[in-house]
Amino acid sequence: MNQPFTKQVIAYLTNRRQELEETIRYIDNTIALLSASPIKQLSVPLSDNEVQQASSYKQKTNAKLKQENTFSPKSKLDRKIAYILTK
Repeated sequence: MNQPFTKQVIAYLTNRRQELEETIRYIDNTIALLSASPIKQLSVPLSDNEVQQASSYKQKTNAKLKQENTFSPKSKLDRKIAYILTK
């Protein structure tokens, strides 16, 4: 086998081993974290009041399309849409 090619293969495999060892470390940390804290605590159901507040929350926007009679390619998308709807 060619000597430079062999060195490249060894370098690649060594690098790959380090990457896999790092991935295994991340997996082990995740397993340890999930084992330490019960998952049931993470999925506590919301009270009826909290559900109602979450469902009634809507981000209010005051943006309204106004009639546009001139088209400018540099204008905002809202104005371009308003121009198309005006025509």
